[in-house]
Amino acid sequence: MYSVTQFMKELPLLALVAIFCMLFVGFKRVRDFSISTEGGANKDSKKIRKEFYELISQIVAECKKNRIYVKVLPLKILNSKDDLGFSSAPSWVHVVVYTPVVIKHYSKDPRIWEIAIVQSIGHELGHRQDIYRDRFHKKQPEENQNFFYWTREIRCDFYGVDFAQSFREGYSRDEIITAVAKKADVYMHNSDYKPGHCKDHPSWEFRLSMLKKYTSFDERVIKDIMQEAKCTDDSYVKMITEKLS
Repeated sequence: MYSVTQFMKELPLLALVAIFCMLFVGFKRVRDFSISTEGGANKDSKKIRKEFYELISQIVAECKKNRIYVKVLPLKILNSKDDLGFSSAPSWVHVVVYTPVVIKHYSKDPRIWEIAIVQSIGHELGHRQDIYRDRFHKKQPEENQNFFYWTREIRCDFYGVDFAQSFREGYSRDEIITAVAKKADVYMHNSDYKPGHCKDHPSWEFRLSMLKKYTSFDERVIKDIMQEAKCTDDSYVKMITEKLS
């Protein structure tokens, strides 16, 4: 008879099998990019895909030089056909995923979207240093939570800009801001987009205004976020500011 003791001994193996199955199912959902073309421009599509993959390979290689191990994967989002879908999973190998829609926009304006992609990946890498894993913040009043989450995202926006500037010398800050604005415009025309702030992300309009108003993430930015979030808890703001410094 199969005993509890035997089950406990085999539990680690069963857990590994379960993880493998989850990864397999996840990667089965990954699909190659597809570009809507008119007149059967298949050769151009292949060229664009090749350029795009080369760009992603360069980003991964550049990160590796700095001992940042990153994987960049396309992910099919079933419920949103027009979402760029940049997101990340913090770990020693940082995984950044995006939807196949990204390459469609890249094909229209490669220079600007190259910069937008690099900045987006930089933004996600900024979350490697996040302090948001602390569950304490979820018990805070709404205005404190808004301040905390919005500060997190805007700090990563600035991190993404710095990452893009260091990634390639030819990227000017004005170009990067233009690229972020272009990306924001796509998000704001997404069929699932809800205007204004939400709990874990400030509005794109506010995020862009911070990047245009300031050249670095500092106490001035934090003060503006504090006012926007209507957060008046100075001790809480001080604690977050110290953790970010």
